[in-house]
Amino acid sequence: MQQQYVGGVATPADRKHFERILRIAKARGAIITTHDTPDVDGIGAAFAFQRYLGKNGATADIATGKTIPLTDPLVERLGMKLMGWHLIATSDARPIIAVDTNTASLLSGCKKNEILAIIDHHGLSKPELEAKFRIIKEKAVSVCEVLASLIPEGDIDRVSALALAVGIAGDSEQLKDIDRDTLSIFDALVAKSGESKSAIDALACPPLKPDVIAIVLEEMRHLHTESYRGKVISVGASGLESPAILATKVKDMDVPIVAILGLIGAGATAEENWYKVSFRVRHPEVYQGIRASDIARRSSERCRMPADMLGGGHEAKAAAVIRGTYDNIVRAVLDAAKESIDRADRKV
Repeated sequence: MQQQYVGGVATPADRKHFERILRIAKARGAIITTHDTPDVDGIGAAFAFQRYLGKNGATADIATGKTIPLTDPLVERLGMKLMGWHLIATSDARPIIAVDTNTASLLSGCKKNEILAIIDHHGLSKPELEAKFRIIKEKAVSVCEVLASLIPEGDIDRVSALALAVGIAGDSEQLKDIDRDTLSIFDALVAKSGESKSAIDALACPPLKPDVIAIVLEEMRHLHTESYRGKVISVGASGLESPAILATKVKDMDVPIVAILGLIGAGATAEENWYKVSFRVRHPEVYQGIRASDIARRSSERCRMPADMLGGGHEAKAAAVIRGTYDNIVRAVLDAAKESIDRADRKV
């Protein structure tokens, strides 16, 4: 009997690859991972995929880098067990399946060389993470939408449907600017989960705690803001566990282009440090051709990062891990953003 699927972005070739990934995982087990400080899309996809593998006789653990409090409600609701990479022995021979990223620099905790598969919705980074199988659907709003097109509908139970629906809601900022096909997939998953849309929204975008709100408001006062060709660019630092929290909040205040640096470690010299940089671009600017992924990559290049550590992501959200002085990175981001604006204006 022909399988039925909730989503439609996967091709028959993608599904054949997915079947081969399952066969290998059944024989060897697997480690599922996602990008550092994962969002609900990465968390939801990892959970749904792990559950699918388990239903089909394959064992898999989920290993991640540091997680952030905003995903805690979803992790707790799903009863997920996450492992830090330090708990995975270097002798562990299980192949790795990466979801929601194809960028090596965003898997900083992963010490393994063998990547069996990448399942993602971001454009390929340059150079992309090497893997035997790649299922990358750039038109999908989230990797959970991709998984909904790969896992047969009969293997998506209520809790998996919940995880996938939350991932779609989270990466689309509660269904902003999605097309009719994605909405129908989301609605089907919501119905299958038995949860209300308001409950899913609460898991996708949980409210910030008062102490985090206070930090965000204080950090906003110290952003470096410039206007270029009618576009406001805000760059600054955050002491929060994920700079994406501040980046998203600033963008939501109608700032077109935002980049927030979060300190993650000391560099080779006293003047340099390693920063995780979260980039955000509003949808109106995305439609004009200004891409967060482009700004992330160009910022990395301006800071002379090696080819395997260039930033990446998708049109409205991206990230990079960059080494340098704070002032130099801020300057590189501003210059990269201005270059992106110039290129978009030339295309008009």
